[in-house]
Amino acid sequence: MKKTMLTLVAMIIYIATSMAQTLYEVKYYDLDDKQTYKGLFFYTDDDNCFLRCVNKKNQYWERNYYCQYEKADGAHYLYFLPQPSESKDEPIFPAFCMAYSTNGEFETTTWAIFQDVYGEEELRDENMKEVDYFREVNLAEKDKKYFLQFYDEDETMFKTIMRAKQQLSEQDNGNNSNDNNSNNNDYTPDSNAPITMHLLLVAATKDESIGESVTTDVNLVKKNFSGIAKKLGIAYKETIIAGDDFEKSNIQKAVSRLSVGSNDVVVFVYSGHGFRFDDDTDEHPRMYLTYDGDLNENTEISTTEIYNEITAKKARLTIFLTDCCNSKAGVQRAEVESVAFGTRAANNNVDINKLRALFVEESGTIRATAAKPGQYARCDASGGFMLTSILNNIKAQSSALNDKQPSWNTIVENASKAVAKKTSNIIDEAGNTEQPQVVVRSVKVKNSPSSGKTSALADNSYEESTKGSTNNDEDGDFTAFLCLLIPVLVIIILIIVIVKLLKKKKNQ
Repeated sequence: MKKTMLTLVAMIIYIATSMAQTLYEVKYYDLDDKQTYKGLFFYTDDDNCFLRCVNKKNQYWERNYYCQYEKADGAHYLYFLPQPSESKDEPIFPAFCMAYSTNGEFETTTWAIFQDVYGEEELRDENMKEVDYFREVNLAEKDKKYFLQFYDEDETMFKTIMRAKQQLSEQDNGNNSNDNNSNNNDYTPDSNAPITMHLLLVAATKDESIGESVTTDVNLVKKNFSGIAKKLGIAYKETIIAGDDFEKSNIQKAVSRLSVGSNDVVVFVYSGHGFRFDDDTDEHPRMYLTYDGDLNENTEISTTEIYNEITAKKARLTIFLTDCCNSKAGVQRAEVESVAFGTRAANNNVDINKLRALFVEESGTIRATAAKPGQYARCDASGGFMLTSILNNIKAQSSALNDKQPSWNTIVENASKAVAKKTSNIIDEAGNTEQPQVVVRSVKVKNSPSSGKTSALADNSYEESTKGSTNNDEDGDFTAFLCLLIPVLVIIILIIVIVKLLKKKKNQ
């Protein structure tokens, strides 16, 4: 009976985490050192994680987790906190804590905490145990026997892991070519032309109010896109305009000098302050290109002007991301507390075919700015909310553990929902709850399910602001409806089965 119940619960968790991007292994002890636990920790995003753990008696349990961020005494801490459970048959699931720096480096020590992290004034040393390890798993390096420590062969998640492992093994054996400079995609006039990824990154790293967050953005953006180019085996060029070089003239020169081939990918990223004038009609903001507050024609430029100049280069794929405020001039964003754990993972488990689908076999434009007109764009020491959410979802979509077809539309929409959720409980200076941050986005690519559609801006409701792209195609709406309905029906059926089994057990 217990195994049946656990299998049903595992199926529900599997449905909720079918896009798990990164897998970690953990080994920890209870407070008395009487019990040792090994676990697999599945990370999808900040709100969707779960731990599958097993003890020496081969008893296993699962618990959902979520992330929290805290800054104390100049240090940054990430907490993985267990979701509450009323089951009395489970062991005590600890919170996991690790410190990290703005360059994304984690300290080597992770702590298991056996108390309510936020329910008491301070953490007590006697309730903390250092874990043996909390480290990313490279699926290709683990054999079947390793995963049988945690799963039975007939469990759905075990089959998913084995499928992902097989894909990675074939990848490593050269069955999937990484030589994308001679690719055969047919989405450009010159499909056999070599590919270069051009990263143009503009960042206000010396700004006193958000410099720490922006510096983190720089490190994460460089790490992620250079890593993608390396995985795909394509050329990579980057131009960074930051620090003392953070000037309008330098941006204009960099854009003007950008030499793009017909099969190239251009990624433009801006992390800094943004604003709009009262008479601006463009839904996208202007860049605030000064550290000293002297706003004039030489210290600002329209993001749309830069966007038009870059798209005129006619690269096969253009990704244009601006993580900045879209509020009135003089009103600037400030850092708040959150976390972006997924962007820091090495993520060895990338499915090259999925990465190719996004960056090699796709053409068009992806544009996103962090906030709608009149809104702030929130950030924290772990980076701008929009940028980190998009980077996190690129990882999720390209993971071998993802059993769905990757899509730029899904990446942008999921990132937009994550941003809205992160900013849904922010209190302003007057004590009022701010409206969740709405990402202004447009995905116009050939292979995206909802390509060419721009999301509607919502002025009055959180629900409306996260619906995604407007779409007048009734077939597309019906397909999207089915995609949402089927998982819900499966979960409802599983819950009914669980209830019936519990009643049957009670009657026996």
